[in-house]
Amino acid sequence: MDDEEVWLKATQRKIGREVDTYVFDYDGVVVDSVKKSKLIIISSAKKYHCELSFADLAKFDGLIWSKMFPALGKTMGWPAKKTELIAGESLRRTANAVFPVQKGLVKKLKKIKELAGRSILLTNRTMSSVENSARLAGIDLSLFDFVATADNLKYQKPSPGVWDELRGLKQLDFIENVLFIGDNLSDLQTTKHPRQFPIIFLGVKNKRAFLKAEVPEHCLFKDTVSALDFILCCKKKYQEK
Repeated sequence: MDDEEVWLKATQRKIGREVDTYVFDYDGVVVDSVKKSKLIIISSAKKYHCELSFADLAKFDGLIWSKMFPALGKTMGWPAKKTELIAGESLRRTANAVFPVQKGLVKKLKKIKELAGRSILLTNRTMSSVENSARLAGIDLSLFDFVATADNLKYQKPSPGVWDELRGLKQLDFIENVLFIGDNLSDLQTTKHPRQFPIIFLGVKNKRAFLKAEVPEHCLFKDTVSALDFILCCKKKYQEK
């Protein structure tokens, strides 16, 4: 049995027997917002006569926007005022954007909540932002037992401090029994807890970037529904034993 097979069996067993809390990223996992958001930023930059590409934005994947725009402007050599205008335009347009939701996702999220005992949404957005986005996308936030945002957490992804905060807020019992579903390297960095709790991370999409980080292929899924199907299969397998 090779290393990947050993990892896969251990992961299936842990999900099936031990995981009791599922934590979901929002953008890119619950709503398919990543590409459209980037297009909005590129279009906003163009409005103010600034050239920007997907490759330029890729360097800032997963970074909270309040930190991303100043860093982006500095990297691109934009004047501070122009960076502020591009950020404001992007935020306004994104706030009213309708992002698609993968077919079957809501049904799977309901099933996960039934089996898990606890389901948490973890996002760097503000509460008002995620509420508005979820409303436009047709996502009922009651699918989650707790919505962790920039308003109620001191730490933000990619800081692993979010896990200690969630535990302090009585949203986690044991960090080692958490399964986190994220979609970028920033999410992966969030799992690097200083006490090295074995948080399981299931990546979706961005396969090329994850492979550079030497993440096992079985950790990667083409979309969120595929990742949730894997989780549900693990649960069913070990509940029947």
